Amino acid sequence: MESTKKINKKIIFTSVILILVFIFSLVFYLIQTNSNRRIFLFESLDDDKVHIEIRYLPKIEKEKQIQQYIDELLLGPLHDRYRPLFSRNTKILSCFQRDNVLYLDLSEEAMLQSGISSETIKGVELLEKNIKKNFHNINEVILFMMGVEVYTQGIIE
Repeated sequence: MESTKKINKKIIFTSVILILVFIFSLVFYLIQTNSNRRIFLFESLDDDKVHIEIRYLPKIEKEKQIQQYIDELLLGPLHDRYRPLFSRNTKILSCFQRDNVLYLDLSEEAMLQSGISSETIKGVELLEKNIKKNFHNINEVILFMMGVEVYTQGIIE
């Protein structure tokens, strides 16, 4: 009789814990559904490593998500010991996707390494890594700066 009560208490306790975990997970899921989790890679000022920042960007139309992400990436890191990819005020002149190829045209500020920003070739390399890591449907990034194609494919692996 005693062992049956102990088993019933264990079952009730386990059931209550599982229900609480489910409710907590559901609430957390519902709160996070209005944003997309994105990964941002930046060089460090302190070492030669690439570091990760996680940000949650508001959900928008699927076609505009990649431009939203690149705009956020061009703003630079949140952490003050990481390097921005390009100089301040670098902007997207155009951005569109055809099949699995992203065509991206950046303003002239992207060519001008200034302050603590990454070297231009390293910034381009990290830009491509960031895009491919967050958008798995992009196989190739063709980059332009002021309408001129730069670092043609094959240079950056």
